[in-house]
Amino acid sequence: MKRILFFAVLICGGCGVPDLVRGRSAAGEEIQTHLYALEIENAWVDEPQATGGAFAVLGGDLLVVTATGRIFLLRAGAEAAEFLDETVPMNLSAWEANESFPQKEYSHFRVADILLKAHSQERFELFVTHHFATEDCVRFRLSSTFVERSSPEVPGSEAAVTVLPSWRTVFDADPCIDGFLSEESGGRMVTDGPDHLLVQIGDHGRDGWSTGPYRRTPLSDDPDSHFGKLLRVAVDTGETEIVAIGFRNPQGLVRDADGRLWATDHGPQAGDELNLVEPGAHYGWPRASYGVEYGRRASLPIGYERMGRHDGFREPAFAWVPAIGISNLVVNDEHSFPLWKDDLLVASLKDGLLFRLRRSGGIVRYAEEIRGLRSIRDLAWMPDGRLAVLFPHEGNRVAFLSRSTAYCDEASRETRDVYAAHCESESPAAEDPSSEEQRSQVTAERLYDRHCGSCHGSDLERHGPDGPSLSGVIGRRAGSADGYSFSTAFASLDLVWTEDELVRLLVNPQLFAGGSMMQLSVTEAEARTIVDFLATASER
Repeated sequence: MKRILFFAVLICGGCGVPDLVRGRSAAGEEIQTHLYALEIENAWVDEPQATGGAFAVLGGDLLVVTATGRIFLLRAGAEAAEFLDETVPMNLSAWEANESFPQKEYSHFRVADILLKAHSQERFELFVTHHFATEDCVRFRLSSTFVERSSPEVPGSEAAVTVLPSWRTVFDADPCIDGFLSEESGGRMVTDGPDHLLVQIGDHGRDGWSTGPYRRTPLSDDPDSHFGKLLRVAVDTGETEIVAIGFRNPQGLVRDADGRLWATDHGPQAGDELNLVEPGAHYGWPRASYGVEYGRRASLPIGYERMGRHDGFREPAFAWVPAIGISNLVVNDEHSFPLWKDDLLVASLKDGLLFRLRRSGGIVRYAEEIRGLRSIRDLAWMPDGRLAVLFPHEGNRVAFLSRSTAYCDEASRETRDVYAAHCESESPAAEDPSSEEQRSQVTAERLYDRHCGSCHGSDLERHGPDGPSLSGVIGRRAGSADGYSFSTAFASLDLVWTEDELVRLLVNPQLFAGGSMMQLSVTEAEARTIVDFLATASER
């Protein structure tokens, strides 16, 4: 049996950002995981320790927005991010000037999430959930502006990225928050068709549990409040509808390949939840929870009869007792980690944990703890198959997790070892082609193997482990192949595959097929080479 190791950076507890090891990590602390060895590369954003912030993939780069709203671009391969001279409009000065706002809660005033919606390969709409201070209270707001990425004037140079200052308010949540600002803000977003977003909003501590001057009537199941809800928001008009209720501090939201919607939610001192969200459902808070009131040694009902159970409410698909400080989640990138097929990766703000949840449809079978990280605020898959991880308490350190190159040995490549499926294959010297045509054919095969082979398989006549047969794909209607069940993203496409359409798909799968789980990083020239290879192979 192979020995599976996790290669991590050795970081001393309490060290400042300048003392952290930069660049690609060497093999260090060894942590056992169940199926894969991982390596870490690090990069930094120039921002003090913070409790919020988020990032989103922009081409092969990362757009990072810090808790205080400063916007950075972390380019592929760079060790440090560049400030883009634009900031989310939060009106921080009004918060600082209002003596009635407890300054000790300053860290609760923050950016919660960001989302990029592609309008073209050069223009993206940036959505941000964040707090905004008025003279009298604090709003929870959804704002938007545009990000433009120009094509490089010189081949090989970097594209210029600009965040436009033309911010608009899409939606303000009700009520406006007076005084006490708790950390239960939620704020995660996903797209829901071309014109809507699904937005989580936490209850901001208005749960009826707090004592003293901050005690508030529960708002999670109040139909006149947006707090503690999952909302569907029209991006053009800001009109909202309530999708589901009964949430406390929802910080993760993702849709899987089958269209199921998964959400995470913080419980109080235990009871962190993974929920399978269905329209119209009530998920219990604050009337039902596996958690207990902070400081209590035992679960007391506090006037509610169902504490400790979910009788009469929608139960979570999985829960953590004690709490893990649950954060965002992603669906596994099956191209990079085929043995994690259909798994969810769930981030934790406590104990340096990342959880891998094995699912069977809507049922969670087990949870694996992956240790050796730090407090995780956000997760995102890069087009090259690496998992980007945001550590907010270390100057917004961004780590990129990939499968260990220890598996990329010649023997593994020759046997197409599943652990080395991501490694670039080498052609034996004896097979080195002499003609330009042969060399082009080998290049095309390598590109196909690198970007498509692990999902679609090397035999084009058969369905691969995670993709349909590509034999005769040109001229075939999208979402149709005998014996293969397509995701909604492809089944809903109304087109017949041409070479140009396939090139467009490979260059930007998410823009071409909204909701697609394909993660690729190929140039237009590489995409054209792959498509030519498929066309030639089909003719043989």
